[in-house]
Amino acid sequence: MKLIQCRFSSGQRVPLLVQTGDAAPLPMLVPFIYVQLKLRYRAYNTAAAHLRAIQAFYIYTKGRDLDIDEDILACDFESILALLDGYAIWLQSGRHADNLVARIGTAATVPFPQIDPRTRDQYLRLLKQYLSWCVSRYIPRARQTSTSLANIELAFADLADVVERRFESHIINARPDRTRYRSLTDTQLQIVRTLISPGAAENPFPERLQLRNWLD
Repeated sequence: MKLIQCRFSSGQRVPLLVQTGDAAPLPMLVPFIYVQLKLRYRAYNTAAAHLRAIQAFYIYTKGRDLDIDEDILACDFESILALLDGYAIWLQSGRHADNLVARIGTAATVPFPQIDPRTRDQYLRLLKQYLSWCVSRYIPRARQTSTSLANIELAFADLADVVERRFESHIINARPDRTRYRSLTDTQLQIVRTLISPGAAENPFPERLQLRNWLD
């Protein structure tokens, strides 16, 4: 599957997640409905970001011969939630297989460039919003309970916590290195005291402020 841009006669741009193959590309059904109903008034880049997160999850499940659209339409959200742990590992490992057995005899493929930890967290948050919307739309009102939504909230909260803890060091290392000083050294402190002494030749402050600054 791939993410494409569709432009209406009005000039409006809409991102679409479509199937790939020999036939003409057809939109993935549930993601298409999600964009039209939930993201209709969002900016193009915002909607595309949602679809990229959904696309990653669909690619992961397709590699395991699963059809997420079918599970959603069948309201089988328990089986979807059961995939989240493996999906998190798959994202964290640069989208390689989440177990060694599955990788034996299989060529490693990376459909997208490797993403950084913060983007992975964003993928999980956007997938959470998508599945939460699916629950509220496709589970019949008679069956829908606060427990259904609570289970999704809890699963993603736990998963986000795992990602946050596992990638804490990576996120820190991704920031520019900055030298941190706990306090002035004795030498530095002596230099400052000499410079701010009232009447000192190298005191940079006006004479009327030197005594105040020295007392501070």
